[in-house]
Amino acid sequence: MHIVRFLLNQKMLKHSSGQISLIFSCSQEPSYLAVFTKALTETKTLQSIIALAAGARRVNGR
Repeated sequence: MHIVRFLLNQKMLKHSSGQISLIFSCSQEPSYLAVFTKALTETKTLQSIIALAAGARRVNGR
């Protein structure tokens, strides 16, 4: 869950309307993709990440 929160806090992960997406710019490190892949591996499914991201947003009040 801390990986998902990190991505949300870094504005690397966007969650809206049950959809989740990664936001990249040319200047950002490709290692963020590795972090996201690790999150996918740990949670096993994208749906879990969506749920975690939604929960993290509620916890952070965003």
